[in-house]
Amino acid sequence: MNAKMSNRIKQDIVFHAVLENASPLIMGSEKGEDIDLEILKHSNGHPYISGTAFSGKLLKYFNAKEHFERRSEASDANIKKNQFFFLGEESGSQSHIRLSNLELEEDVFEIVLNDSNKITKQEGIVENKFNFEKLNPGCRFQMKGHITVRENFDLKYFIDALLFIRAVLDDDFRIGAKTAKGYGRMKLKHFHARVFDYQDPEAFTAWEHYLREGTFQDQCASFSPQWFCYRPSEKIHFQLQLAIQSQFITGEAAVDEEEVGKVQSQRNGTYILKGESFKNALSHRAYRILNTVCNGNHHWANDLMLYLFGEDVTEAKAHQLARLCVNESVFCEVRSEKQTRIKINRFTGGTVNGALAIAMPIHGTNTSEEPNLTVDFEFKGRSNEQQYSNAITLLLHLIKDLFTGDLPIGGEKATGKGVFKGCLASIQIGSEKVELQRNGYCKGNSAVLQSFNHFKIQENAAENQ
Repeated sequence: MNAKMSNRIKQDIVFHAVLENASPLIMGSEKGEDIDLEILKHSNGHPYISGTAFSGKLLKYFNAKEHFERRSEASDANIKKNQFFFLGEESGSQSHIRLSNLELEEDVFEIVLNDSNKITKQEGIVENKFNFEKLNPGCRFQMKGHITVRENFDLKYFIDALLFIRAVLDDDFRIGAKTAKGYGRMKLKHFHARVFDYQDPEAFTAWEHYLREGTFQDQCASFSPQWFCYRPSEKIHFQLQLAIQSQFITGEAAVDEEEVGKVQSQRNGTYILKGESFKNALSHRAYRILNTVCNGNHHWANDLMLYLFGEDVTEAKAHQLARLCVNESVFCEVRSEKQTRIKINRFTGGTVNGALAIAMPIHGTNTSEEPNLTVDFEFKGRSNEQQYSNAITLLLHLIKDLFTGDLPIGGEKATGKGVFKGCLASIQIGSEKVELQRNGYCKGNSAVLQSFNHFKIQENAAENQ
């Protein structure tokens, strides 16, 4: 078949989607004068999500074998041929899919500045400051996509790819920076698609109408996967109910009151615990636990940190996508109060002569037996992975430390702040749900946790490095 025939367009597929950021979004562009990472914006100041970044995120799902579930006897060679040209990976090939930038559906948004510090795990001191802009939740983005199916390619693959994309967007899809720390979680609100098959003469009229009006009749209900489909990640969901035992603050610079230096993080007038604050506390305690139990096998400890938290403490290996994802949490039945103390140098830990620091931490207004905070986080791993069991064991250790008040969270921990008491822990593993109460009582099938009651340390782990 000649080149002209092989380039002939057989079908066009268009799809429109609306996504809403269910958590703060960090879609950075470049460093500003006073900000380390600024939100990507148009010249009019309106934020948007880059189509390049969005398609790159989708590409990772297509290249992840664990997310593909075969549905028929279609040959690997046929799937590979279609996928090369669908994604534009083959040398000299052009992608068959085009994605627009994701633009705001309405011109209503709020960009806030996040003031944070990086703490070293080895010394436990502030290494540097990192300020970034974030887009608060509730913004809806419109996305438009266009798939061109040419001669010698199979429509079945492209229908499956379309359904694959819809399933990815509907399964805890996250984009941008710090996604494992609660940022960039998108919720799919609408997804519509249509195939314009030019073997049907009416398709030309429908295509012209789409070009003029930008609308089409949705056909998603008639689509079904034939060659492959999306396989979601295996997730273990943890939900902890915690009660504040003292005071709590994850400091942010005060804006409205000049005399107050730090206030508790808020969003829309509600006190929150940022996902990054909670995950950083878990990460630092996990590093201490692993270095205590590893019997000198620090390679094993570092590999488990890389597997669960996506970071290599030694910086010998590149960071990877974390398998532990946390979400932003909301405090209930709390109030803030002004508190004055001697100012502490955040870099040295010493006092600053003649200087006072005023902060407004929060504390519970109910009894210490009732929860003020519900924390949700998920572990995304597969049971056939080598570090799967150890990761769950480590998470159970972290829950124990939180419940017993041994793991404080937030700032000013040296003055007794950030201590919690566990009220209830709910662990969902597949179809099994186990609840752990503060008195040690276990409700549900506790046998599912028995295999995770100790670490499995490989003696030859260091030799394999």
